[in-house]
Amino acid sequence: LDSGTITFSDGNLTATSGSDYHATKGTIGVNAGKWYFEAKINAGSGSTVDNFIGITGDNTGVTGTTYDNNPSVLYTGSGTIDKDGTEVQSSLTTFSTGTIVGVALNMDDSEIEFYINGSKQGSTQSISSFTGFYLPFYIGANNRSASFNFGAPPYTISSGNADANGFGNFEYAVPSGYFALNTKNLSEFG
Repeated sequence: LDSGTITFSDGNLTATSGSDYHATKGTIGVNAGKWYFEAKINAGSGSTVDNFIGITGDNTGVTGTTYDNNPSVLYTGSGTIDKDGTEVQSSLTTFSTGTIVGVALNMDDSEIEFYINGSKQGSTQSISSFTGFYLPFYIGANNRSASFNFGAPPYTISSGNADANGFGNFEYAVPSGYFALNTKNLSEFG
C-alpha cells in the first residue's frame, strides 16, 4: 500500500490518519473508462473537515501537504472542490459522521463528479491531462477516518445498487454507464 502515516483496517478499506496530513492511494489505476466508488466518513475526534476524498496521479506523494498534489481533484470536508491544489468550488455540502461521498470518474471525457449521500455536488470538473494513471485518493489529518466501497462495502448499507455490469453493492445508485472500480470489471479497463 502506498500511504503516509495511515492505519488500515477492514481489509485495507478503512483508512485512519495520524496527527498530520497524510494520504493513501488506491491500488487500481485507470486511464480510460467510467468508474465509480463511494467513501463513508467515520466518527473521529473533533471536526470532519480534515477529510479529503477524490483522485490523484500515480506519481504524487502521500506525506506533507498532500492536498496540494498535482494532478488531483478532491472533495473536502469543508465543502469545497480542490483541483491541483487550488479551490475551484466552495459553499458545497460539508462532511459529517456517516456522510457517503460518491466519486464518478469519467476518464473517456476527462471529467469527475462528486455526490454527497446520492446528490450531485457542484459542477462537473475537468481533470488535468496526465500520461500516467489516476487512482482513488484519501487524505486525512488529526485522526480522521474514511471507509471505501469499491463494490464490497466494509460497512452496513441500507440499499443495494450495482453497476452497469451488475457488480457491486453501493448505498446510492451508480451513475448510468459507470462501473465499480474493482477487479470484477477488468474487461472494462480500456
